[in-house]
Amino acid sequence: MAIPESQLVTWSGRGAITNSTASYNSVRTALLAPQSRTASRNPDVFLQGSYANATNIFGDSDVDVVVLTDTVFFKDVSALDANQRQLQVNAHSAATYGWADFRADVLQTLRAYYGNGRVSERDRCIKVDFGQGRIAADVIPAFQHKKYGYFYSGVLQSYTEGIEFRNRAGVPIVNFPKQHISNGEAKNATGRTNGWFKGTVRMFKNARNRLTQDRVIVGDICTSYFIECLVYNAPDDLFGGTYQGTFTKIVDYWAYTVHPDQCVCQNGITPLFGSSLVQWKIPEAAQLVQGLRTLWLNWT
Repeated sequence: MAIPESQLVTWSGRGAITNSTASYNSVRTALLAPQSRTASRNPDVFLQGSYANATNIFGDSDVDVVVLTDTVFFKDVSALDANQRQLQVNAHSAATYGWADFRADVLQTLRAYYGNGRVSERDRCIKVDFGQGRIAADVIPAFQHKKYGYFYSGVLQSYTEGIEFRNRAGVPIVNFPKQHISNGEAKNATGRTNGWFKGTVRMFKNARNRLTQDRVIVGDICTSYFIECLVYNAPDDLFGGTYQGTFTKIVDYWAYTVHPDQCVCQNGITPLFGSSLVQWKIPEAAQLVQGLRTLWLNWT
């Protein structure tokens, strides 16, 4: 029996945003306060993740907040030849303030504002627990990341701007959240999916939760970020009409047509599948697709 349209419509609905907005505004106030240790770094504090992309569903926990400074930056010069790399080095003095220093300043600022008991260190972020009635915040201290296309001088250069931070093991994590948001808005627009993209992402996130609840898959292998990126790679003409039609057309596309090596993350820059911390593994995606097909065929 197919999943009823009414169930899919329910799954496509957006979760509440009032508490997430309050959490974000509180963290932003703390980090931008004139007396804070972070204020002098002129940080850009912004949302990323499902709340920023309007793909959050009922029960989503934790709002992702990036605190970004561009007073220091990381770089990717892999596209530059040896001469351009040297020119880039000559144009910039070595930084004396590192990412670990910035993370420490963010941590101290948050603990001074909320108290030690509300703020804890995690593998990739600093968690702020506001207590009952408010969504917790995962705060990500990050440096600007410059992915260079060419470099001939401080004026004649080209780069794509992202963010970069480290996990506890010191492994670099690079992402492009602003491009992710922009591309999601473009795909959701009238001229492309006519507002169906974000609802479809929410539908598949809820379907993933059902598969996790039924122990068909382990939720950790199918993060909300990866699901959103996979939906992003579905052709625009597969969206719309009904959610039943959208569900089956996209799952069939993933099962029979998609070429994994052509899939990109929603930022349009990073390949979706690979071995880095911001990429998905093909067998894990295959488990999700098979689970969705089974869910559709065996719905009760």
